[in-house]
Amino acid sequence: MKKTFLNIVLVCLDGDFCRFISKELSDKLDMFFADLKDYIEYDLLDSKAILEKCGFDYLQERELKATKSFSKFENAILTVDFDLFKQNRFAFDDESLIVYLKLPKKVLSEKETINILAYESHDEFLVRQSDVIVVLKSKSSNKALKEIIVKLREAL
Repeated sequence: MKKTFLNIVLVCLDGDFCRFISKELSDKLDMFFADLKDYIEYDLLDSKAILEKCGFDYLQERELKATKSFSKFENAILTVDFDLFKQNRFAFDDESLIVYLKLPKKVLSEKETINILAYESHDEFLVRQSDVIVVLKSKSSNKALKEIIVKLREAL
């Protein structure tokens, strides 16, 4: 018997691509869309001010609390950047289907400098932590959406 999930979490080493594909997928599947980075900023109002006034540990504690709330969204496609996912992985329990959009290193956005430099270790972490891995050769949104839907049908 296949398991049911509250939500689907997409994670990728290219944050902008992941957000775009997550939004497109949520529209296609008629599901709610949310991005963890945006949700944390909404929840905290001003994370930079919290960091300056209350410190790093308090900011991380608040981010974890927001992530736990975020992970309970139902009928949703959620997107999470690598750093937030790694830092808060345990907040996503068995009720979230974790989908890793695996892109080749050469197609990552130049903005993703850290993910490019640490590609192998970040990729290994996501492979280990994900329920479904969608291997993509490029950032073609049409091909990515088709591949994701095929993999989701297999998983669900």
